[in-house]
Amino acid sequence: MAGRKLKKVEMRRDPFREFLARTFTTTENSLEHHWQAYIGGFIIVVAAVAGIYYYIDYLQEKKDRSSALLSEIMDTADAPVLPAGDPQRADYLKNGMKVFNTTEERSSELKKKIEELGTRGTSDYQENAASYLRASDLARNGSYPESLKLLEALESDRSFAALSLSLQARIHEAMGDTAKAETIFTRLSTLKSATLPSPMGLTLLAEFYERQGKKSEALKAYEDALKVISDAKVQPADKKDQAAAQSQQRDSMETRLKERVKELKA
Repeated sequence: MAGRKLKKVEMRRDPFREFLARTFTTTENSLEHHWQAYIGGFIIVVAAVAGIYYYIDYLQEKKDRSSALLSEIMDTADAPVLPAGDPQRADYLKNGMKVFNTTEERSSELKKKIEELGTRGTSDYQENAASYLRASDLARNGSYPESLKLLEALESDRSFAALSLSLQARIHEAMGDTAKAETIFTRLSTLKSATLPSPMGLTLLAEFYERQGKKSEALKAYEDALKVISDAKVQPADKKDQAAAQSQQRDSMETRLKERVKELKA
């Protein structure tokens, strides 16, 4: 019997709170040695797309034409690059997902759709969502100055401030400007935003310090992050349901942070 075709919503369960929290707290490669994979990996494009899907669902904008096109843009940015003979390609196509042969092909299609969106009447959110995806694609392809220009313009939008600062910091780190990267990661660590699950900013700062070999600074940032988690466990009665929904991610994060602190103190 043929397998049931997965709906896109099934492929993106809890797209922001769960997935973004996990990707923001997992650093698998150092930018110094693996910057291309790092910039092109889950931390940037997939996390961004997951976050944007969360907000599109929340704002219930999918019915209008511009939102439908923005959905196509997100699918394009999220699409994998797989050669014709790759066995995974058939699985993606079977589930109705886009697949590209080359990164150039994907970037070209993404730019074309974003330009089309610009000719329509769009909301500020839709325009900024497309702009962020364009900036992510430019960063992935090494066009850092152009990407940074777009990202800096997004800082004033509360929905995209955390993602914008995170990508800016990683770009500056990839370019070797660690002083600028540290400044931005520090800003991110104090950012109060619904789009940056606490204490992700402090964790990102700690991981940056680890990559720079700054053990004492990393240790302090990790300990500050653990304190934020500890304080979050004491919730007012009207916030207990929300806290319960996030407890699994928080507990997992706390365990990982404690392990890092233990290793750094060893």
